[in-house]
Amino acid sequence: PIFHDMTYFDWQIKLLSHLKKNMVDVIYKPHPEGATSPPHDFAESFGFQSITKKFEKINDNVDAYIIDFIFSSTTPRIFETRKPVFFFDLGFPEILPNALELIKKSCYYSEVKYSADSKLSNDFKEFDQFIKNDEHVFDTSFPDLYFKNI
Repeated sequence: PIFHDMTYFDWQIKLLSHLKKNMVDVIYKPHPEGATSPPHDFAESFGFQSITKKFEKINDNVDAYIIDFIFSSTTPRIFETRKPVFFFDLGFPEILPNALELIKKSCYYSEVKYSADSKLSNDFKEFDQFIKNDEHVFDTSFPDLYFKNI
């Protein structure tokens, strides 16, 4: 869901590198669309597991979800799990202020910056603080309002 696949892959490398550095166990689900796909062993090169089957068919027990596209077809199901959601907002699509206010109450939110040289960056300080929380309590107003009839 980014303008250039290479920009998005660069972001994925930064994110997975940070997760590995912080010893977060990851099950990586690549986005099924795009002109190009990540290499077959992309997640495995970081020591992570990769799953390519449809999200709806995944029954893995996970502790949390990390997403970077809030209006994916999988997002309603992710919020239904009531597990912590870490949303890295890549700025596409632009989110209306009222919706963004609800999103910030419904999950951990971190804005990713997009530079003039087509790079995405985040210092991960917010994420590092979020992931240390022992208890995760969120408001359900965003998924209730935007995904209730899906």
